Amino acid sequence: MVTFRDLTELDLPTIRPWFDDPETRHWLGGWTWPEGKLALAGPGRHTLLACLDATPAGLVDIDIGNEQRAAFAIVVAPDLRRSGLGQNIVAALVADERFTEVSEWLAGVEGGNIASQRLLIRCGFTRMTDEDPEGFSYFARRRSGWPRLPWQPPWSATRADALPQSVARKRMPTDSVAPR
Repeated sequence: MVTFRDLTELDLPTIRPWFDDPETRHWLGGWTWPEGKLALAGPGRHTLLACLDATPAGLVDIDIGNEQRAAFAIVVAPDLRRSGLGQNIVAALVADERFTEVSEWLAGVEGGNIASQRLLIRCGFTRMTDEDPEGFSYFARRRSGWPRLPWQPPWSATRADALPQSVARKRMPTDSVAPR
């Protein structure tokens, strides 16, 4: 069973090697990524360590914004990928009591990240957009009902200099679901 706890600085030596993995580096960046997420901690911002029997197995970054919409990114420990763990982590995240106020979960996935696209679809997400100019397609899952159409990422109507803190590289790392 997947459980979550807040990521702390003491966890960084355990998870840094995950970011040496070529796939993780490609989609999210190097080992400074989790350190950056810790620096952003605050209201509406959660960085959680997903554990299997108290053993770190994944990392989830969640940014809850307007209208209780939560953008998230997930990293699964490279040696545990392709075992169904990513699906279990997403299911546990959506069901977690800490996030009952979230009305919609969303993730942006870069065009070539087929594993993440398939993961989201298996987890009940719907592809809401075609690939945007930055190369991202967005997937959403409502707690109940269908997303409001036309669907837009929550930051789409903002000025470029007013994008959420989670925006990075092409868009926002919290919008890229790392390969499972």
